[in-house]
Amino acid sequence: MHELRPKGRVLTVGALATTCVLLPSPAFADHGTGSSDTSVNTSAKRSGHTLESRITYSGSARGSGGKSSGNVTPVGNWTPPARWYESVSAAEFKKKVEGEYDEVVNDPQQPDYAKSATGRFRDIYKDGKYKDYNLDEADEGNWWVSVQNPNRLDDPAAFTVVSCRSGS
Repeated sequence: MHELRPKGRVLTVGALATTCVLLPSPAFADHGTGSSDTSVNTSAKRSGHTLESRITYSGSARGSGGKSSGNVTPVGNWTPPARWYESVSAAEFKKKVEGEYDEVVNDPQQPDYAKSATGRFRDIYKDGKYKDYNLDEADEGNWWVSVQNPNRLDDPAAFTVVSCRSGS
C-alpha cells in the first residue's frame, strides 16, 4: 500500500524549515581583552515638589591600545522619556504622599473630586493594604515612583502616574 500524505502538511513543514534557515542567528560578542577603571556615584535630592536623581560615571574605559572610548552619547535620535520610575525608600514615599495629600486637600482652589481621589490614594498606603507605607518592611524593598521629565511638562505622556513596590 502507498502512504498518503496531505499536501498542506508537507508545504507547512517545508515553509517552516526554509524560514528557520533564512532567519538571522543571534550575534555574540567576544569578552575581549579590554580593561576599565571606573566608579559610579549616585545621588538624589528633593527640592519642594521636584525630585532629582543623578548618576555620574568617572574613570576610564579604554579599548585595546589605550585609546579612550570618548564621551557617552545616546544611540541614534534617542530622547529621554516623558516619565520614568525611580526607587525611593518607604520613608521617602510616605513623605512624598503625605506632602502631596496636604497640598491638595488644603488648597481651596482644588475641586472636591481631586481632594477625594488624593485622599483615597493616601488611604491605600496609610491605612489600607500597605499599613503605614510598609515602614515595618522597609528593609525588604523600595517603592518605585513615577517621575515627570522636567523638559516635557506639557507632554500628555508625562501625566500617567503609577507606583509599585519592589522586593530586594
